[in-house]
Amino acid sequence: MTHETELHLPSAVLFFGPGQPAPTSAAAAFSPVAESLAAALADLPNGELHVITVNGTALQVGFWDTPMQNRTLFGDLATSPLRDRVESSIVDGQAFASVAVVEGDIRPALTLLSQICGTILEDTSADAIWLPEQSLVTTEAMFMHDLYEDQIERTWFRVHALRVGGDSPDAVAFTRGLRVLGTHELQIRVPGEPAELFTMLTEAVATCLRQERRLEPGAEIVLGATTYRAVPGEDLVDEGVAILDLVPAGDSAGAPQEPRKKKGWFSRR
Repeated sequence: MTHETELHLPSAVLFFGPGQPAPTSAAAAFSPVAESLAAALADLPNGELHVITVNGTALQVGFWDTPMQNRTLFGDLATSPLRDRVESSIVDGQAFASVAVVEGDIRPALTLLSQICGTILEDTSADAIWLPEQSLVTTEAMFMHDLYEDQIERTWFRVHALRVGGDSPDAVAFTRGLRVLGTHELQIRVPGEPAELFTMLTEAVATCLRQERRLEPGAEIVLGATTYRAVPGEDLVDEGVAILDLVPAGDSAGAPQEPRKKKGWFSRR
């Protein structure tokens, strides 16, 4: 059976993998969050969606007692560095629950969404999570790490880092999830290692979010010891995504334009 359910942004899907007892209803899946929430979902049939307001934020929630079949999910799973650790939970899983923001102030809504996901991951047998707007499929441990470290802003976005193909020494890092906050995604291409670029851009963006700085054209952001300026650019990975390229602050002309490349130019490392 195929579940191509439209997910409102921002949203999350939590997976209950094989091997451990899984909830059998929405009420059971969401009961660790609050007894009142479980009570409100007591009569919700599996496979249906329900909108409920929690702390001023309207949420759409649902529960399915089958594996999820979704093309976008499988695309994100295929490129996930943690594919080997989450694939079984998704492909052979017993059930999944979805939660999505329908209406509310975005920063409190994102905080609430992350807290709900963290509670379910910590207190149930859910062991994997998909954040569609971040193109991220990850494990319970990886998601919970940022919550345990009081870095909730890091759960609002994801940095993906790639090695440029061929003989180029360059790596590319780009964000996904910032559009939910009403800003552009960021992208940077520089010589170096993808892992190092991933860490630097993640820390820099998280700092900007904590400081409630808007990431817009002309904004400056520090990566390592270098200051970069955000300028309108062209997404090197996906089409139709509004991108700000990060170029050295002294480069007023911006980054040199690359010829259009087809998908497959990059290889994940």
